[in-house]
Amino acid sequence: MRRIALLVLATISVISPARAADRSVAFADEVYHCRFVSVTDSIRLAEYTRDGDSIDKWEKLIGVWHYPMTTGSPEEGAAAVIRELQAKRPTARFQFLKKEDRSEAMVDFITWPDDGSYAEFNVFRYRRLPGQSGLVAYQFAYRFDGRAANAAESIRKARAEWLEAMSRSDMELNFEPVEK
Repeated sequence: MRRIALLVLATISVISPARAADRSVAFADEVYHCRFVSVTDSIRLAEYTRDGDSIDKWEKLIGVWHYPMTTGSPEEGAAAVIRELQAKRPTARFQFLKKEDRSEAMVDFITWPDDGSYAEFNVFRYRRLPGQSGLVAYQFAYRFDGRAANAAESIRKARAEWLEAMSRSDMELNFEPVEK
């Protein structure tokens, strides 16, 4: 029995570091791996991409944001995103959703760079976590060719799935440096 316990402990110590080195999250039936971490006093950010994508060139991205000093509500966090979007892209459309109890808020929108080289669908979900200071935001972003003939229809179809997946997301707050 003792030999089995030692074998189990040895296996756990071998497996655990591998999991820590390959931090990943699942979203809408896809796996994303941590590629970038930034930590300041006011903002902590971990960004995840799929295999084959990098932090500089990606099609889909997950962001886990933590604003530890923020005292505002989830609704106020989402409203700040809307204000920033409207300042940069006054014609951009967005949808704002909140839980009746005001414990969470989501905003989704499409934006684009000045050169129009792509369009980007984003959804942010703001919430407070028990035992955690400040606000937490989960982000999903999808870059696509907004000029493609079927772009609007394909986004419309996928959007419902992405909003549903985001409403169920519960991602770990891990802002340890990423191994290069």
